[in-house]
Amino acid sequence: MTTLHLGSKTWILLNSKRVVSEIIAKRGSLTNGRSPIPIASGIVGRNGRSLLLPPSQWTENRRVMHSLLSGTAMKQYGSWQELESTQMLAEYYFQPQRWYRHHYRDANSVVHRIALGERLVKSGKQLADLQDVVTKFVVSIGTSLVDWFPGLDKLPRVLQPRRRHWEELGDWNE
Repeated sequence: MTTLHLGSKTWILLNSKRVVSEIIAKRGSLTNGRSPIPIASGIVGRNGRSLLLPPSQWTENRRVMHSLLSGTAMKQYGSWQELESTQMLAEYYFQPQRWYRHHYRDANSVVHRIALGERLVKSGKQLADLQDVVTKFVVSIGTSLVDWFPGLDKLPRVLQPRRRHWEELGDWNE
């Protein structure tokens, strides 16, 4: 186990499967806390991205996702994944230079179908726009000084570094 201090955060790096299992699986209610990420989660993500929410807000989302992705439902999803993979292979053949977009369409289509029960039907432009939203959101994670030092979020807005930029990105992202 190694401890690393970055900004106001303490990171603990584990290198044993047994220890990871003990800490995450068996003691998760004590160890699954997350530091606040006021810019990426709050402003850019509009407090709607499960990945970045504090445990009190993401546990119900996790329970729902777990029920969607376990048991007999996975058998149905397997056929959907096979269909999307077949389409991705055809896209590779006809447009190999766009391989990254093909992967993105495949993943989004499977998730869309699991969540809504229908195939994703989007134009190339719509998929590119969706990918841009996800990419810019992911890039915002940890990019702001306020995310590393959450106490800065309590400063008046005019004193917060690049606050207007993050609000504009949040508006665009939404």
